[in-house]
Amino acid sequence: MAIDRVSSLKGHTAPVVCLALKSSGSTEADHLASGAEDATVRLWDIQSTKCIRGIKSFSSDDDITSLCFSGENLLYASAGRHVYLFDTRVPDLIITQGRKIGATADDEINQVAIHENGNFVARADDSGNVTVIDVRTNKPFKRLRSVHESLATCVRFNPRKPWELWSGGMDSTVIHWDFSKGTVLQAYDMRLDREDQPQVVNPPFVHDLDISHDGRTLAAGLGDGSILVMRNDSQGRKDKGTWSQTRMDGSHSWAVTAVAFPLSRGDSATGTTVVSGGMEGQLRVWDVQGGTTCSLGIVDTGRKVNCLSAQHTTGGPMTAFVGGTLAQSSTSLAVGAIDIFQVQKD
Repeated sequence: MAIDRVSSLKGHTAPVVCLALKSSGSTEADHLASGAEDATVRLWDIQSTKCIRGIKSFSSDDDITSLCFSGENLLYASAGRHVYLFDTRVPDLIITQGRKIGATADDEINQVAIHENGNFVARADDSGNVTVIDVRTNKPFKRLRSVHESLATCVRFNPRKPWELWSGGMDSTVIHWDFSKGTVLQAYDMRLDREDQPQVVNPPFVHDLDISHDGRTLAAGLGDGSILVMRNDSQGRKDKGTWSQTRMDGSHSWAVTAVAFPLSRGDSATGTTVVSGGMEGQLRVWDVQGGTTCSLGIVDTGRKVNCLSAQHTTGGPMTAFVGGTLAQSSTSLAVGAIDIFQVQKD
C-alpha cells in the first residue's frame, strides 16, 4: 500500500490531542472534530477542508482530551475533570455554551465514549476509575472503581454487545466489563507470559483501544511498541463467545499511542484493518483478519502521534487523519495542524 500526505487542516495553535469523525452510519463521514492543547475544539468540513465551527467553552488551563459524536449533531468533549455536551446545529460560528454531563470526576479525564443507543457516556480518568453516566438523568449509572491500579487511559463500548465495556490503563491491563452489573468479565494483564520476548525499556501501558463496528475485534496500542489484537467467536448478541489474543510485537519502535478501525459505509466494517500511530511518528496500516497479522503500509508523519481517525471511502482510498506533537526535525509542518493521508493499494 502507498500512504501519501495529501492535505492538512490548519487552525489550532497547539498540538492536536483528539479527533472524532461524524458518520450517519449509511454514508461516509462528512465532518471531523478536533481538540487541542489550546483549549479549543474545531469542527471541519472534510470535503472543503474548512473549519465551520469553533468551540471555546473551556478553562484555558485544560487540554481537550477526548471527543465523540452521538448521532448527527451532538458532540461530547472532555476537558479537565468534566465532560461537556454541545449541539452543533446552533447557528453561532463560535459555540461558547455547553452542558456538563455528570458530576466532576475524581481526576483528569483521559477519554470518553458514547453508547450505540446514545443513552450512556463512559469516562476514564487519572484516578483509575471508569464511570458510566446515564445521559437521560445526568447521573452515574455505574462507578467501576478499584480495578485499575493506575491511570485509566481509554474506554470503549462494544457496539454489538449492549452491556459490554472495555477499558485500558497505565497498569498495563485491559479490562472487559459487564457495566449493567458493574462486574469484571475478564482482566488481561499485558505483562504476563512475556518471558520469551526481548527485554524492553517501556512497560506495556495501554495507551489506546478501539473496537470494530461489528464488535468482534479489539485492538489496543501498548507502551512497549506492540499492538494487542483480540477476536471474538460469538454467534450473536446473547452469545458471549471467547476472545482469542494475538500480540503484534515490534509493531512500532516506541509506544503505540493511537489505534483505530477505519469507519466504513453501513455495516461493512468487519475489523480486518487496523490503523496505528506511534510516539516515534509512524503511521501504519495492518491486516488482522483470520487471526493473522500483516503490515500493509507505513509512513513517517513528522509528529509524535497523539490521535488518529480513519475511514474507507466508497470506490476510493482510505483516508487517515493524524494529530500530534511536532518532531524536532519537522520544520515544514504547522504546530497545530491535522495531517490528512490517503492509503491506497499499489
